[in-house]
Amino acid sequence: MSRLVHVLLAFVIFVGFVFLLDKSTRSEISSGVIKDKQNETEVYMQTKSVYPNFLTVNTPLVSIKVCVPNTDKCQIIDDVMLDTGSYGLYLFSSKVQGSLSVDLPNYYHNNNKLYQCSVFGSEYHQTTLHVADVYLANKKIYSGAPIGVFGENENLIKSVCANANEKIKKLGSVNGDSVITSTDKIQAMGVNGIIGLSLSNNGDLLDYYKCENNNCILEMSKNVPEMNINSYSLSMPKITNVDDADSTVGKLILDVAKPKNNANCLHAYTDDDFAINYIPATVGKHKIKMYFDTGTNANSIDVPTMDYLGVDINPFNGYLMTNKEIKVSVGLKDSKNLNIALNDYEYLRKTWKGHVIPSLSGVTTIHGVMFLGMPFFYGKTVSFHKNDSGADICFLEND
Repeated sequence: MSRLVHVLLAFVIFVGFVFLLDKSTRSEISSGVIKDKQNETEVYMQTKSVYPNFLTVNTPLVSIKVCVPNTDKCQIIDDVMLDTGSYGLYLFSSKVQGSLSVDLPNYYHNNNKLYQCSVFGSEYHQTTLHVADVYLANKKIYSGAPIGVFGENENLIKSVCANANEKIKKLGSVNGDSVITSTDKIQAMGVNGIIGLSLSNNGDLLDYYKCENNNCILEMSKNVPEMNINSYSLSMPKITNVDDADSTVGKLILDVAKPKNNANCLHAYTDDDFAINYIPATVGKHKIKMYFDTGTNANSIDVPTMDYLGVDINPFNGYLMTNKEIKVSVGLKDSKNLNIALNDYEYLRKTWKGHVIPSLSGVTTIHGVMFLGMPFFYGKTVSFHKNDSGADICFLEND
């Protein structure tokens, strides 16, 4: 979404801090290539915190390569969160190291250096914009595209975000009030950045600001940068063994063919607000928009639908208070149904002690939506295929 996001519980919850055992980023500058097959890369899970909590569980990570455009001045950056529900690349300034931190050009328009206000984890943050070539799975997915960098010129945070448009403010608020902060909380998640793989094609506009004397005004609105891919698949193993959960490794493949057996393929439309793809669905009499979003660490449903299901919500962290598993039937087009298991955090923690918790569930305050977060992806191959009116999303159970 034009949010960035580890949208923990779909923008809703971002509380608590985690003490991290930070793994240093590989900072050597070279023209080397990440040791992946062409168009394929491993997806591994966040396991860095001293103990897992609801900030760090179910976080898929990849390694990327960032280069000064059209040069071999590059840096490999590990532990970048893979988010199927957003677009673009955003990094922490502390992770852009060596000569790359000096040579990576800023993003300009009419000789004005540009900034952006980006939503991350139900808060919004100023980001400095640079221009880069970005490689994922040994493929250049962005060419000379603007990327956001957190933590540069933090004194401009309030000035940039104070002028953010109303849509950004709405998405980046917890209780309808603006939340402007430093990057301390998002760093507590233990990721070095976020890369969004939304295939949305509705030409969603991003606002770019110029700043002078600590005063920032809108410079221009421009379409979201397009990726050099039209499809990809994410395959994750089924998780049955508690002891092995944290060593879960999946596979991301770019430019994949649509499965021949398309019984589980659904057409997804592009959301005008979020600029990501959704599937129309129903839960009982409630109409919802369903999103496939690895950037959300739980399967999350809006409050009215949870009330309809009779599920109690923990007011502190937004997780369910079921103390048991609840099966929810989601109605789809063509009379298909998708069964989703809902479980609360405390109930699951009795069994799952690590950073990977299947069927973790929560609530979102955005009405009329359901986020199929990272728990949905375990044990499945989910593929996204761009088309003229949105995308086709296919999912198959893995053996």
